[in-house]
Amino acid sequence: MSFNSTPSPFSVLQELGIVDASDYKRVLAHPDRAELFGYLALDDYVVWLVGRGLLSKASLEAGRARIVEDGAGHQYLPLIARAQHKLLVLEARASHDCFHTLVAEGIITGDECEDALVVVMEDEVIDSPAAALAWMVLEAEMTPERLDEIRAVEGGSARRAAIIAEADMLLDEHGAAAREASARVRWRWLGALVLAAGVAMWISARLAPQPQPEPAPASVPTCDDAGIVRTINTAMATSLPAHDGMSIAMARGRPLPKPALDRYVEVGFASETGIRGCFARLSGGDRAQVHAYILARDAVTGRIVLNAAAASMVQARYGHLDAGGRFIHRADPIGRAALRKAFDAAADQITEGKLDPLMIAQLRRTVDRKVRYAEEDPEPEHVRRIVDIEPLAPCRDLGSGNSFSCRLMVEHNDPVSVVFGGTKVHEGDFTVVRDGPGGAWRMGSVFSRELGIATAGAPPAPP
Repeated sequence: MSFNSTPSPFSVLQELGIVDASDYKRVLAHPDRAELFGYLALDDYVVWLVGRGLLSKASLEAGRARIVEDGAGHQYLPLIARAQHKLLVLEARASHDCFHTLVAEGIITGDECEDALVVVMEDEVIDSPAAALAWMVLEAEMTPERLDEIRAVEGGSARRAAIIAEADMLLDEHGAAAREASARVRWRWLGALVLAAGVAMWISARLAPQPQPEPAPASVPTCDDAGIVRTINTAMATSLPAHDGMSIAMARGRPLPKPALDRYVEVGFASETGIRGCFARLSGGDRAQVHAYILARDAVTGRIVLNAAAASMVQARYGHLDAGGRFIHRADPIGRAALRKAFDAAADQITEGKLDPLMIAQLRRTVDRKVRYAEEDPEPEHVRRIVDIEPLAPCRDLGSGNSFSCRLMVEHNDPVSVVFGGTKVHEGDFTVVRDGPGGAWRMGSVFSRELGIATAGAPPAPP
């Protein structure tokens, strides 16, 4: 992919795969096309296209995601992010107008309007006054008594009556959909709660010294050790869900499941690293799933470290050890350490190996009202895209002795996984090369494409 030194906004979007030639014909045919003459910035051009129905937000986001994956055109990411933010602002203004219409028609009071505007999120598209009234019932906790009071008011304009009637219809439709999806909502809440516990507490958890004698320096507790189980249960009991979907469900008075862990089993203990991989059964929703964690002893403090982990990665790494606890898949002749070093170096060249912090902040504001209530949004952390890799089989010689294909499991972050406290795991084949015998190993020239293929594929089946 290449770019001209002074490309037009449309040609940039076309090179990025966000629009095509047929879209340009639609632009030329639009009666407002003369408004483009004064636009030189890509973000303003994008806002104009979306506002006129010539480009969808979904297509824009898909194009942005492709840039993040393959790295080409990364210099345009800030402008695309700025355009997405401007679109959110414009939609928020349109939504605010709907609430003001409710005030003008005497449906809600000015104070109720102000209260609603404080909590309505900037990416919530409320496209009619009726939708605004329905939103107040569903999301802003307007009581049934207050809604009945609004319905009981006599007189008023025909528009007022039409708004209330349409809002009632929207509420009826929402009720039917909510009943159908209630079981799925409960399970998503359960999974998100445990993920929140993992991020908030388990990543940095250190077991406090117990009354029993201190174990030998090299020992690591078993997966069902009483102190380990107590720490996990404490983490789940004291971690409260912060995301809107959970908060809204609780506000509706719906019964939510209490997560519980049992059936603690050891996947394997790696003698080379001193880390034990563990599984437990997570239940409390409409089905059970595997929850994974790892245990190790800190080399400096001697305390036990407990980390939540991806179940597929734990199975792949600690489920393939020999009788002495050594790794069976060693990625020879490259070696596990050299392969990880080469992989990280190549990944760091793609968007500098980091996620887009602006996109993380935007998603965090979308799902967490506590962030939106803050006077100033916190600076999002810079998060590595690649968390871990694990060889899944012996590397295959491609013929020269200096080029190998390795089947790897890749654990990686994306903006959504960062916000909700998890990671994603995929598998793929990756080329590793060196410049002659004894040379340093590096990922092949097609690494970016291989990574894109791997992350676009289906994740491995859960253990």
